[in-house]
Amino acid sequence: IAGGELKLMTLEEERRQLVIHQEFKSKQAYMQKAVTERARIAGGGAPVKSPRKESIMVAEQARLTQQTQLRAQMEKVAEEEEAAHITKDPVADARSALERMNALYQQQGGSTSPHQEEQQYQQPQQQGLGDAETLPWLMTARNLIIKERNSERQFEFSVVNGSQVAPNDPARSNNYALHWGAGGNTSGFISVIDIAEIKQANTDPSNMIIILKKPNAQAVRNSGGLQMLCIRTNSFPDCTKYRTGLQSLMESA
Repeated sequence: IAGGELKLMTLEEERRQLVIHQEFKSKQAYMQKAVTERARIAGGGAPVKSPRKESIMVAEQARLTQQTQLRAQMEKVAEEEEAAHITKDPVADARSALERMNALYQQQGGSTSPHQEEQQYQQPQQQGLGDAETLPWLMTARNLIIKERNSERQFEFSVVNGSQVAPNDPARSNNYALHWGAGGNTSGFISVIDIAEIKQANTDPSNMIIILKKPNAQAVRNSGGLQMLCIRTNSFPDCTKYRTGLQSLMESA
């Protein structure tokens, strides 16, 4: 859960509780005024203190204090998660934040957290070459974006047989490659044997970062002069599937 979404939910709950509290206070004041007036008349005009009113006020104050403490703790959890942002496993991070908020709510006497019914985080299936659908999915052409320091360029990406892009290179022609281009032309490619690491960006898990092995002049030429490639995919699940699929191809190379 992003920090902004959590704070929005917290503010919405706070507004709802405020309305309920105001209605309660209004009804309480009306009833107390009526009771006090009747007691004053029955006692010949002398003011009458109400122990019950004091008891209600103490209980209400305790409830509001508890609610304020819970809100502060939940906001602290959101701030911690936002500060840490997304690490190597953003799904686990989101699930951890949700579990911690649910635990805080239940510690304060709640039976069901309002966040337990929110978006369900499911770990994307880790698909390798053992999955018959993975390789065809990787070989399907999709429009993705290469992000550079001061520019973004869109290309059609797909995994291809190495013989299609490096027919005269025995090592690379016998392995798969991630190819990109436009209008049927090749703009660049990376053979799986040239990849040192693939990861998802901390700031946006729909971005895939591919780092080439060093030193590797031929691989850099093949990629169009890029030692590191940042590719924006169409979604977080797509990025995860590209990453795990390419890693499987690397392992089998």
